[in-house]
Amino acid sequence: MKKRSKIAGTIIIILLIAAAGAAFLFGYYQFQLPADTYAVIYTKLNGWNPDVVKPGEFRIEWEGLIPANLSMQKIVILPHQLSIKRSGELPSSDVYSRMIDGDADFSYEAELRISYTLSPETLPALVEDRFLREDNIAGFYNDYDADITAAATSFLTDAVASNPESFSADPSKLSDLLYDSLKQDFSALSITMISIYKLVYPDLALYNRVRELYLSSLEVKRELEKSAAEKTATKLSEETAKIELLRKYGELFTSYPALLDYFALDNKSAGMLPGLELPDFNLEN
Repeated sequence: MKKRSKIAGTIIIILLIAAAGAAFLFGYYQFQLPADTYAVIYTKLNGWNPDVVKPGEFRIEWEGLIPANLSMQKIVILPHQLSIKRSGELPSSDVYSRMIDGDADFSYEAELRISYTLSPETLPALVEDRFLREDNIAGFYNDYDADITAAATSFLTDAVASNPESFSADPSKLSDLLYDSLKQDFSALSITMISIYKLVYPDLALYNRVRELYLSSLEVKRELEKSAAEKTATKLSEETAKIELLRKYGELFTSYPALLDYFALDNKSAGMLPGLELPDFNLEN
């Protein structure tokens, strides 16, 4: 009996070890991810795990041994390519063109290709805060495409307009600056390639000269309008003073009518009354 008890105990121990080994292997093998696939772990006990599970990584999560406690979001990260084509005119081109008889063409055209991927390190934040999931990653790329297109178009327009000569000889410099700008604005992405294969822009030196001329003409116009307004105000002030003086003369003559005869007889006193330019009232209307 004792021998049988020892054998039974040994069998139980072996079964327990086998069960533990099977559980261990299950916990290990569930994190064997294929190439380009990353995972963010969620457990009911602790929520989202900030450490990303990477392809081929040895990873054991003991919480996975608790039934129905652990789940994962597997995100396939592959290079995504975005093509951007933009054309248009520089701001106020129609106004500036009319200043030089409408012969100037201030239109531009740009075509470029950008390759990028989601950065694996940012996946936990994207999954938790922006609800990135296995089945909606295409929507994320669509949103990023729109944002990157807007940022790249704005950057290219501003950069080329501010210093066109430096980019016309070596467009790769513009690609490098665009890379730095996008990298700063889109920290969740890994920009892998930027290729500007077409960049046509107008005579920006002429554009800037005409723009300065136009702004100068506006400034001159404002100064002339200001001067005219000041002269009008001064004249109105003078006329108001004359009206006030005549009003006082009227009160004086009303109180002392005899003064009217005095002024009528004394030619030297005629210049004492101020002249007054009355506005031209159209009584017919």
